[in-house]
Amino acid sequence: MSDDLEMGAVVHSWGVAGGARRFLGAGGDLALVCRGADARRATVEALAQDVARGVLDLAPAVRRRQAALRLIESAGPRRMCRSSAAPSIGPSPRKWRDSRRPGVERAIL
Repeated sequence: MSDDLEMGAVVHSWGVAGGARRFLGAGGDLALVCRGADARRATVEALAQDVARGVLDLAPAVRRRQAALRLIESAGPRRMCRSSAAPSIGPSPRKWRDSRRPGVERAIL
C-alpha cells in the first residue's frame, strides 16, 4: 500500500497519476489518493487508459487481493475477546469492504 500520492514530493516529481503508475508498475497493490476527488478521478482515468493500452498489468495485484480475501474468508468470524486488555484493531476487512459511506468515492480496480 502506498502513502498518499498527493504528497508534495510525488506531485512535484511525477504528478499523482504518474506516481500511481510507478507504484503499481513496480508491484504495489493499493495506490492511495486520499484528498482530492479530481485527483482520484484523473488517476483512475489515467490508469484505466494504461490498462487498456497494455502498459499496466493489474492482474498480479488482483490475484494477490483475491488470495487475501480467500484467506480472510477461510479464517471465519473473529472470536470476541472478553478481556479489556485486548486492543481493538477496527472493523473486520469484510465489514470495511461492505460499508459504504455516502459522499465518499471509491475506485477499486
